[in-house]
Amino acid sequence: KTGFFDTYYTRILEAFFPCIILLSGISLKRLKTISNNLWQRIRISNVKIRSWNKEHDLFGKILNLPNLMIFSIILLSVLNHIYVRENLGLDYRYDDSLITCIFYIENNIGVGSNIGVNDFHETHSPIGLLYNYNLYNFSGDSNLTISEFTNFTQANGLEYFVIKLSHYNDVFISAFYNLTLYDKLVGGANNFEHFLYRIL
Repeated sequence: KTGFFDTYYTRILEAFFPCIILLSGISLKRLKTISNNLWQRIRISNVKIRSWNKEHDLFGKILNLPNLMIFSIILLSVLNHIYVRENLGLDYRYDDSLITCIFYIENNIGVGSNIGVNDFHETHSPIGLLYNYNLYNFSGDSNLTISEFTNFTQANGLEYFVIKLSHYNDVFISAFYNLTLYDKLVGGANNFEHFLYRIL
């Protein structure tokens, strides 16, 4: 789709420039013959250029079409690399902790388990990869209380849940850590990342 190219065209060009350079070598012999013939016509048509070239032969040795083509492609590759380095915008949508939780679920938790997820409404959320599980979406409201959360897990028979504690206020986080109902299985290193918990 064109949307993919619009987003990643700088990286696509960066990746393919070396291939273009290599593929150019396939036709260099033919291009050299054509350029030599063309240059012969130019030399014949202009006595001054022909005389000067006999003395120095600079154009014949350096400024022929294959060399100019290779130089142009390498220059474009370098300029594109500089542009990508200076202007590339990162579009990494999901942090590693969330992906880690998803992989852990798929590898270690039985299909059909009830899993809670907090406020994932994005169309392309990676949570959608867990289509073999029963997913229950609980509130991402920062004012959610621990009793509301506990009632939600019990009412839906949750066995596990994925949560990003930084979505919630300090009261909720403090009460969450004081409970002994949840066993942390996998996740990130701090409250700003996602964790997978098992409900005991």
